[in-house]
Amino acid sequence: LSKNYNIKVVLKIYIYLSFNDIQKYNYSYYPIRLVSDDSSANLRDYIFDQLKADNIFCRKYFYPLISEFQLYKNDANKTPYAITVANQVLCLPIYPELSKSNATRIATHVLKAIETYIKEKI
Repeated sequence: LSKNYNIKVVLKIYIYLSFNDIQKYNYSYYPIRLVSDDSSANLRDYIFDQLKADNIFCRKYFYPLISEFQLYKNDANKTPYAITVANQVLCLPIYPELSKSNATRIATHVLKAIETYIKEKI
């Protein structure tokens, strides 16, 4: 399924999370990193909302960011990169029963949502 997502989604998405030789992917999440040139909009939230409207339930990874908790609020501005990345990562559904056809359907919806986002911004 991961390969199917890669073929259908990752090759057309702006950036995705990759793993180096030291890290090992455990297939418990399928995170993608959605980066937009338009800093005023949050592509991740847009895709999340579009998929949710189509009954595809993803997860915002690193959300909420720990530095946003009340206990750490005074230090939140010390983690600008973490804040940026937290607003870009979305985990696509992945579970043992997920069929290739459903993975393809999800990937197609992601691409459609990205295309709609781009058209709305032009």
